[in-house]
Amino acid sequence: MFAKNSKRYIAIDLGGTFIKGGIIDDSGIILIQDKISTESEKGSDKVLENIIHLSQMLLEKAIAFEKTSYHGLFQFVRYINQLQKYQVDFGEAIDEN
Repeated sequence: MFAKNSKRYIAIDLGGTFIKGGIIDDSGIILIQDKISTESEKGSDKVLENIIHLSQMLLEKAIAFEKTSYHGLFQFVRYINQLQKYQVDFGEAIDEN
């Protein structure tokens, strides 16, 4: 999926309703993206927990893709579309209250 020599970064957009995140490459291309509820009404510890959870979800998606026989960005997009089509759920923010 990713060029072996390119660096990848997790980018987080903290909003009032959603925390949006993605894995981007050196050129700023979004390779993976997802979002979860901010749940700011539950306090800053919950928001931080959700940021960590979203980051883990993004990494899990990238790792799961790397274990498949698909290669390249086109195949990755196809893989994610299949996950969405069959409603594969990588989870949501954990509510421990």
